[in-house]
Amino acid sequence: MPKSCCAVGCSNHNMMGKKFSFFTFPKHPERWKKWVNSVKRVNPDGSDWRPSKLTVLCSEHFLSGRPSTDPTHPDFIPSIFKHIKTDSKSSESKLRRFAAASKRKLHVPSQTPPKKRFPAELPSLFWN
Repeated sequence: MPKSCCAVGCSNHNMMGKKFSFFTFPKHPERWKKWVNSVKRVNPDGSDWRPSKLTVLCSEHFLSGRPSTDPTHPDFIPSIFKHIKTDSKSSESKLRRFAAASKRKLHVPSQTPPKKRFPAELPSLFWN
């Protein structure tokens, strides 16, 4: 079955010579709403646009080429559209910042302070 990207101004479909991945809108209501808002489509009569279960976005609208399930990842919500000015440097820097932040999370030292040890003679001061 042919798939066409739903983004305004995007003519990508799966019958082209180029390989694209296509992604359906998420089922989680809050994330679904964020995806719909990022697409910025309206119906011809001016009413709010709602994607169907078969509506897809192509990989061209994600920095890494696919959506992420991590809410802190820049690709949690599609961000590359014709109505939004983006350059490759800012896209790359978003991915680098995310990778650096993820790396820091993995290497966070323990937050528990070391146990204080009393000198051996200290208790004898109190019990004599």
